[in-house]
Amino acid sequence: MSRCPFKYGLAIIYLNNDFGVGFKDALLNELERQSVPIEVVGVEGSLLDEKDFRTILSKLAQENPDIIFMVGIASQYGLIMKQAEEMGMKVQFLSMRSAEDPMLFENAGETAEGMIYTYPFDSSSTQLQIEKFSTAFKEKYNAVPDAYAAEGYEGFRLTALAFKECKKDYECIKSYLTNLKGFESVFGNLSFDENGDVSYEFFLKTVKNGEFVKYEGG
Repeated sequence: MSRCPFKYGLAIIYLNNDFGVGFKDALLNELERQSVPIEVVGVEGSLLDEKDFRTILSKLAQENPDIIFMVGIASQYGLIMKQAEEMGMKVQFLSMRSAEDPMLFENAGETAEGMIYTYPFDSSSTQLQIEKFSTAFKEKYNAVPDAYAAEGYEGFRLTALAFKECKKDYECIKSYLTNLKGFESVFGNLSFDENGDVSYEFFLKTVKNGEFVKYEGG
């Protein structure tokens, strides 16, 4: 398959469940909407219990991708990168927040080095809301909070605020959350859309020297 020499070839390996399909579709839609020098050269789904990705990788290798974006769970990301290296594939691996998991290193080892992924929560931030939450979390659990801990915190806080405002009036609770705009949180200002979804800013992280760190470019 030939493609424009000024475009990067992108392949996607996604977990074939509601989350994986939804993320994959959103990514493809966004790439179509944006004017970016990327051509999608392959899209392959995988099962939750998949451990051998060589068949998938062989199919993608025929399209000579520059980038493989992985959507799923960290344990599978590790296997994909390890098996790709064993097959001699030279690609840049990209992923999302689920990459930040010790299972990545358990399955990938040093092959995880250089992977780049998106992440929504910076526990080292000096922003007041984040600093207060991170300090309290560390004191309570003797650990640094990750994005899932932060989401649990904000989810509980929003639920408590909604019940305080509405008591057990569930229509009121739904309306309260749906119409919530600019709520100050550890993710920045949050607002719900008409579908009940909430979005917030992401930044890039990478694996460097066996650690998850902010991506500084280059």
